[in-house]
Amino acid sequence: MKEKDKVKLVPIWKVEKRKSRDEEPYEIDEEKGNLFLDSGINHLWDIITGDTVDEYDNANARIGVGDDDTPASSDQTGLQGTAEFEGMESGYPQAGADQLAIFRAEFGEDDGNFHWHEMTVDDGSVSLNRYVSDKGVKEQGDVWTVTLVLKME
Repeated sequence: MKEKDKVKLVPIWKVEKRKSRDEEPYEIDEEKGNLFLDSGINHLWDIITGDTVDEYDNANARIGVGDDDTPASSDQTGLQGTAEFEGMESGYPQAGADQLAIFRAEFGEDDGNFHWHEMTVDDGSVSLNRYVSDKGVKEQGDVWTVTLVLKME
């Protein structure tokens, strides 16, 4: 019997919410979900085949959040509403072990203070994906850390 590849990409989004004065989060929101965008998939193929494009590395990768709850569609090119982007934390993204990539960014107490409905990872210009889910209202004084784990199974 021939073996067949059955690769599935499992995305896990985690939002850790804390007050700026606290070290421990007051809430952790974690769920699976994602839609890869056509432009993001094509950009990955450019990276894989050695085309000269920006990569999703520490210098370029960002996590973006927005306030639009329009359902995700693969022909979208990024976030649809008012958006805020933050660069990767030091040491991120991580990859190379356990068939996964991990992206992480922190939205400080003055960043992204609005109702979060959508999230993405981009390289400064091309969004890889778009995820629509109500994460609540980030208020002044809150620090929210967003992590996206992409795992191949």
